[in-house]
Amino acid sequence: MILLRTLFFILLITQYLDAQIIVDETTEEFVLLNKTQVYLDKSNKEDINSLLSKPKLFKPYNKEYVNYGVYYNLYPVWIKFTLYNPTSKVIERTLSFDEYFLENIELYKVKNNKVLEKRVTGLQHREEFNGIIRSHFELEIPPNTKTTYYLKVFTPSYASFFKATISTYEKFIHEDIKYHLILALFLCILIMVFIYNMVLFFLTKDSLYFYYALYILGILAVKRVHFLLSLYIFPMENPAIVVQEISLIVYGTNFTALTMILFTQHFLHTKSYPKIHKSLNFFIALIIIHSIVTSPTFLTYNDIAFFYLFIILYLFFIGFYALYKKNENAKYFVFGWGLSVFAWISTILNSLSVWNNRYQFYYMTELSITLEVFIFSYVIAKYINKLNKDKEQLSIQLVEQKDSENIRLQKIVDEKTQELQNEVKYKENLLKELSHRVKNSLQVVSSFISMQTKHCNDQEVQSLLADSASRIQAMSNIHERLVTQDSINYVDMQSYFQTLLEENKLIHNFDTLKSIINTNKTTMLIDQATTVGLIINEAINNTFKHAFENIDNPTIKISLKKLDNNMLELVYQDNGCGYKHRAINRQTSLGQKIITSLSNQLRADMHTNKDNGFGYVFRFEKSI
Repeated sequence: MILLRTLFFILLITQYLDAQIIVDETTEEFVLLNKTQVYLDKSNKEDINSLLSKPKLFKPYNKEYVNYGVYYNLYPVWIKFTLYNPTSKVIERTLSFDEYFLENIELYKVKNNKVLEKRVTGLQHREEFNGIIRSHFELEIPPNTKTTYYLKVFTPSYASFFKATISTYEKFIHEDIKYHLILALFLCILIMVFIYNMVLFFLTKDSLYFYYALYILGILAVKRVHFLLSLYIFPMENPAIVVQEISLIVYGTNFTALTMILFTQHFLHTKSYPKIHKSLNFFIALIIIHSIVTSPTFLTYNDIAFFYLFIILYLFFIGFYALYKKNENAKYFVFGWGLSVFAWISTILNSLSVWNNRYQFYYMTELSITLEVFIFSYVIAKYINKLNKDKEQLSIQLVEQKDSENIRLQKIVDEKTQELQNEVKYKENLLKELSHRVKNSLQVVSSFISMQTKHCNDQEVQSLLADSASRIQAMSNIHERLVTQDSINYVDMQSYFQTLLEENKLIHNFDTLKSIINTNKTTMLIDQATTVGLIINEAINNTFKHAFENIDNPTIKISLKKLDNNMLELVYQDNGCGYKHRAINRQTSLGQKIITSLSNQLRADMHTNKDNGFGYVFRFEKSI
């Protein structure tokens, strides 16, 4: 009798272990894991071939999800299941996993203890991103056939928890899009709050906004937003990059913890509580040191998860202490941070496999953090309103003080302004008088030279004296303009060049000249204008002396225009007989030497133009 009972029990166990999952056309979706057999390979030595010969290692599994936490994530999870298609058609279904961070997933199709097919997926095996976040396999179940599969899930960098589902491809895509939308909504809220606080920081220079923005950035880092975004931007052809990115989670968590503490210090003004403030500085130092010494194998996230848990609870305790001390912001901190504490603690406990809340409240962490963000955003907005009210009060007080002070200051300003205007007017008159006397003196000197020229019989000496008189007259014209125009600093170059040309026409008795002058309304300081005027005067003088013999339509063109970087270009051109046919050698003439010397004073780049007559091009920086 005992033997019969034993055989019956063994038969039941065998039938259960070989239980098959019926999949037909009406089967649209079902959770897989509670219908499978699972084996946790703590030796980390088994492979598919060894497991095919050890069916007793697999045990029936009655949960809808796997959660071995961070302490067993170094061990592969093996899952065995059999799908039975009782219909006469091929059934196509999709095996999908809810967690996108699973690194290595291998699927073996087995028949008669032989591997027929092996496929892999996961973060380290995706060759490209096709818009679908979650890992999945496409299954084809032949008609009237039982198909056995072995599934290996290995995620050494994260807590090992996931849920597997078999569904139609349409339902799988529907769930993936839903996951996209919820995740995008959550991320958009966080990103908008981050931008909002950064704008407030730049406008107010208040570090409170800056640290809260960094805290939001830390949440985004822990949620691996940068990696999710990179899926849409970069291909995933290099698994080493994925592995390296996964190992950075400890730095993202450290950054989040650090910004939590900094925000708490500024929001609750913990400097009012010296011991608590020093303890927070101590934690900041520990986090920084850990970030420096940690490595993928030393003091990882798994090793110090309880340290993060302690920091979260300690900050919550500080909130209650500040509330006891009647801190104005403490009530908001306790309420808002309470939601955040609930979210972070549930996340950590889930990763430690202490509290399996992930599949009881799937978006609990995202919802709690979103509510916390809204609460603190409300508090920050209230803080801004308070600052604005204080600012308005101060503005009213300042206005009242300024009204009484402005009357007294206005009298002083009016008196000083009048004194300065009188002084400026007096100095302008002095400068104009000085320019007038300089002009008169230069004209007297020019007249003496002209008189001396008439009493000289030597033609060469007469030419030299006439040239000197012309140069002196060119300088005199500058001072004459300063006397007659409103500005005593700048000279209008258009009218100045025109005057020089007209005077030289009179001196050389040249009435048939055609002149084209264009200075583009350029004005110059007196010192620079004097040098430029002497250059043009010398060029005009040389042209009248040597260039227009036997020229039917004598023409002189003068242009002055602005270039980039405060540079000016001065161009002088005549249509005379040209350089080769002139009576003298310009390189050795006094006029040419004067022009070269004056060009050096301007620090100009000087070139000559020998086409269609003779001319000069000067490029120099305008004085300011």
